[in-house]
Amino acid sequence: MADIDGIIVRAAIAGREYLRLPRLWLRSLRHAPLTRAGLTLPDPAGEEISSIQAGDAVTLVFGYRNGLPATWSGTVEWVRPGSQDQTEVGIVGPEKPFGTRFTQSFVEESPEAILRWALGRAGVEAGRLDSPGVVLPRFSVANETLWALAEKLELSCQRAFGLDASAWCLWMDAKGRAHWGDFDDPDQTTVYTVATGGNLISHTPATDAAGLSEVETWLVPGLLHSQVFRLVDTRRGVNDEFRALSVRHEADSGRARTFIQYGSEHDRW
Repeated sequence: MADIDGIIVRAAIAGREYLRLPRLWLRSLRHAPLTRAGLTLPDPAGEEISSIQAGDAVTLVFGYRNGLPATWSGTVEWVRPGSQDQTEVGIVGPEKPFGTRFTQSFVEESPEAILRWALGRAGVEAGRLDSPGVVLPRFSVANETLWALAEKLELSCQRAFGLDASAWCLWMDAKGRAHWGDFDDPDQTTVYTVATGGNLISHTPATDAAGLSEVETWLVPGLLHSQVFRLVDTRRGVNDEFRALSVRHEADSGRARTFIQYGSEHDRW
């Protein structure tokens, strides 16, 4: 098990374990269909780039040596040469079934019933699916992805019934269950705190109403979008909880950081 300044960073690809990674990043983004990650592998002999294939299963393990590391799984999307003696690997998360395409029409169905049907056809376990409290007289999709179907349901509710669906989102939790609605991760048990004088490295507030504020802190293993964190910035007078809209973890030979973005979820259409 390798460590970088007390940080565990390792991976398993198609059953082969890599105990030393020059670089790792993982980004989860609310209102985006896929979680993405990237690895840099040492490859002085050029063996890794020829042995890794698109579609190979990947498991990432990262965190602190004296704590419980986070585990995240996905599949290889692409492999390409990196700098000298290295190979770059692009990875996508378990949300790939959100790309399943449908052509179907519905009459007098609720949005959550339509989405539950589509999730079942795509082989995705349904978690919490909130109800907008309406029935759609007519709804159809023509060769559209599951992700696009969910967004179309949100748009239909907003335009036809005047409901604010800006913060509604289809997303997948760490257990592979799909959730839909305006709520935080229902499985979160601990609220991580970023505070002045402790682990707050920088806090950059948004410069306009449409932008997102960003917090830089030490690596927070396991934190993903739609989870809640507390920000205590005494210099700016901030002490509140926020929903993470974007979380990016980065670890390399010199540092390990987590970047969290938060703010208003605006109309996307």
